[in-house]
Amino acid sequence: MKEKKLILIAEDEVALGRALSNRIAQEGYEVEVVGDGKECLEYVRNKKPDLLILDLLMPVVGGAVALKKIREDEDLKDLPIIVLSNSNDMEVVSEIMQLGVTDYLVKADSPIEVIMNKVNSKLRPASESEEK
Repeated sequence: MKEKKLILIAEDEVALGRALSNRIAQEGYEVEVVGDGKECLEYVRNKKPDLLILDLLMPVVGGAVALKKIREDEDLKDLPIIVLSNSNDMEVVSEIMQLGVTDYLVKADSPIEVIMNKVNSKLRPASESEEK
């Protein structure tokens, strides 16, 4: 049996974190949710998830700071990261994209199914996705 892929959701909006977690778990992934950037950093360093969904505006340590620290860490620099933010400011988007994120999604423009498609496209080989 294949090991489940582990996804970490770093999101301080509890309802959104729960909704995303439930939907992603339905797809057969293992999911954890943390509510701030400090917890996010500790988790990724200890558990090395297969993918991180990262909010930028979080308490304690902001998502952008967490992202920079992750990219500076040799063990984590290739971690696929989907940023999910309320900001569609092009300067912010550009700065974050330069840090090597997989995708940048604006919360208001990204229903859960769009997020789910991004997760699946990153973690499932094309052959597996095509099987019904």
